[in-house]
Amino acid sequence: MAKHKFSKKTGHAIPKNAADEAIKRWADKGHHTKSSFFGSDIIQKLLDEPGSVGIRIHYGLDELGYMQPILTSQTEESIDPETHAKIYLDGGKIMANASSQCPPYC
Repeated sequence: MAKHKFSKKTGHAIPKNAADEAIKRWADKGHHTKSSFFGSDIIQKLLDEPGSVGIRIHYGLDELGYMQPILTSQTEESIDPETHAKIYLDGGKIMANASSQCPPYC
């Protein structure tokens, strides 16, 4: 896999209608989880990790089989997602899940 440099400038705003269409396509596929909420405290902790330029979102399934995002801080250097998650799990760094999901918190 080719190395990729991440940047604080990655990402951009999209128009509301494009967001609405993407959300509708997700719902039309029959996915249970509509959204996930993370508070600013845990997001700030991730951004405060040494060398962090942003947040990487991994996707997993909770015990009921529903999609659960897992957040980790991301440095400029790319790393294989599986290895990336393992580093965080083994190294004791912060990983965030346990978001408030919609439903039921809509």
